[in-house]
Amino acid sequence: MKSIEQLQEFCKSLKATTVDVKWESNLVFSVFNKMYCMYGLENGTISFKVPPEEWSEYVSTTGIIPAPYLAKSGWVRCNRLDLLKKKDLERSIRTSYRMIVERLPKKIQNQLFT
Repeated sequence: MKSIEQLQEFCKSLKATTVDVKWESNLVFSVFNKMYCMYGLENGTISFKVPPEEWSEYVSTTGIIPAPYLAKSGWVRCNRLDLLKKKDLERSIRTSYRMIVERLPKKIQNQLFT
């Protein structure tokens, strides 16, 4: 992914996604007020949640670190939007979205996928 516009377009394609700026400089993508992806407007970083079994693989990649303040919840931060191939970043964001949706109440999950 090469631009913030591509990131926004992709994230907005995921059902019930909302976008807002939080903490003054982070573009946050959420589903039912639960964030699944965050873009640093000042530094160009992107953060998202990863499955526990993939955590080590992500953080062993140059340019990816445990996300500050969110690492204990399984989040990582890429130091550049184009660090991962577009298809890999989209898969990662989609996985983060799915992981967040799976923790929502069943009633809300049913609203999303019916």
